[in-house]
Amino acid sequence: MSNKYDFQNKMAVSASNGDAEKLSTTNSDGDESSEDDGSRQSWSRKTDFVLSCLSYAVGLGNVWRFPYVCYKNGGGAFLIPFLIMLFITGIPLVFMELAFGQFASSGVVSIWSVSPIFQGVGWAMFIISCLIAIYYNMIIAWTLYYFFASFNTYLPWSYCGSWSTDACVADTAVMHNCTAHNGTWYNATCFLPGYHNDSILGLVKELSNSSDINYTSSSDEYFQ
Repeated sequence: MSNKYDFQNKMAVSASNGDAEKLSTTNSDGDESSEDDGSRQSWSRKTDFVLSCLSYAVGLGNVWRFPYVCYKNGGGAFLIPFLIMLFITGIPLVFMELAFGQFASSGVVSIWSVSPIFQGVGWAMFIISCLIAIYYNMIIAWTLYYFFASFNTYLPWSYCGSWSTDACVADTAVMHNCTAHNGTWYNATCFLPGYHNDSILGLVKELSNSSDINYTSSSDEYFQ
């Protein structure tokens, strides 16, 4: 506190000696430089911040992989330990990382240099992000390709092409074979009138297969 008062007294003495104009100019320049150095960018709206956080936290793992993991590990029973760990570990860690980044305004590598023992955490986060970007971009490319391919009149996986084997049978060929015998083709199954027992299965196999080859649909071979 004494140093602060000494500095103010020196400023007052210098101003009384006729250096007020020089001091004001120096002070104004110092304020401008401090504003430039200390200014922090902010979000224009709260919605932008919330959407940015959601885009970082929510991805294909939540929409695509989570239902598979939930089904594989017991279905609804899996949600109990998942929700417990979510509220005990997941959400607190997200808010801690968010507050840490807002406070320091630094990247993951430099922010964890606050303590030498935590430097490896920052580099591990950086390496993991690079590895995720490699395969994540490939999945996004597949998604975009099949999204635009689904708008074609004839889907690429609805017929046998140069990529298919001799056992490939287009779905349209089986459908025409079914309708030629007065059957009804619905949901990839041939229904023949007058048959309500297991003999229909043998007849459908005869309509679909003309040899001992195990035929596969074109869509199955396309996505193999």
